[in-house]
Amino acid sequence: MNVLHTLARAGDQVRESGLLAPIVVAVFSVWTFTAAGQELVPRAYWPAPKGTNFLVLGYQYSSGDIVTDASLPVTGVDSSINFAQLTYQRTLSLFDRTANIQFNLPYTWGTTEGVAEGEYRSRDISAMSDVRILLSVNLLGAPSMDVAGFRALRAKPRTIIGASVLVQSPTGDYEADKVINASSNRWVFKLATGVIWPVRPTWLLRPTSARGSSATTTNSWVRHGNRTRLPPLNFTW
Repeated sequence: MNVLHTLARAGDQVRESGLLAPIVVAVFSVWTFTAAGQELVPRAYWPAPKGTNFLVLGYQYSSGDIVTDASLPVTGVDSSINFAQLTYQRTLSLFDRTANIQFNLPYTWGTTEGVAEGEYRSRDISAMSDVRILLSVNLLGAPSMDVAGFRALRAKPRTIIGASVLVQSPTGDYEADKVINASSNRWVFKLATGVIWPVRPTWLLRPTSARGSSATTTNSWVRHGNRTRLPPLNFTW
């Protein structure tokens, strides 16, 4: 079950009743998987009445082995990571189209251990991760609307095409002499497009595509005498 989707539908019902006060949604979806953390971006393209506010608290737990580059002298990496994210989103009008501005404040804590250059290492982290700002706008199918317009869209949904830009700033905790960090220590920019196809009034299909780029804030390779130190291995959740 998608807990976020279920609670957000409850928020829609509140908006339909005419209550446009800020909506607070607490989300605790817990799962275990062997992979890096996923982005928690709630309903980036689904419209809402102008002036609607969301406050979302997300939690994610991940544990298991981490696959590293075979050329690196790092083996047996195992990690147990908690990830919490506070998200604020406001619906606004941008050139008479429905748009959302979203601020994500993440925090991560946990333990990672493994063998680096033949020596057992462990790293406990409890720190802020990188702040993200997301701006999305619906290009087709969702003009800026009030409660009545949103109610009509819910009754007869139509195809919506949206675009978004995400900026991640290197504001998280980063220690250059550590292998594992909560921050990626780089700026990240990502452009994305998405389509919402109504299968039924209560069933929406939303494929998306994205393209991103990043720029490090410091040099990745550091030389010490005749020895070249491997670049930091950054796991960002």
